[in-house]
Amino acid sequence: MNELLAVVGSVTGATGILRDLKRKGYEKVVVVNTPNSLGNGGCSYSVKFREEIKAEFFEAARRRRVKIRGVYKIFKDERGESIYESVSW
Repeated sequence: MNELLAVVGSVTGATGILRDLKRKGYEKVVVVNTPNSLGNGGCSYSVKFREEIKAEFFEAARRRRVKIRGVYKIFKDERGESIYESVSW
């Protein structure tokens, strides 16, 4: 199953979305520090979730008025390191 990473401006917004999705029964959702390769030089947080709940993720973000800075599909290279590809949202 494909995973997505959504870059969010604050830990408060990220954890709010996480709580909303967990309450709906989605367990494969986590808040992580935004990888350096995607960050804008400052601290930011991201929400990692499975692609099949993308609509629910964006609905939770909309309800909480959380600004999404970017969404990326996560791939692994031959060494097992994460590669991020920007996706339209």
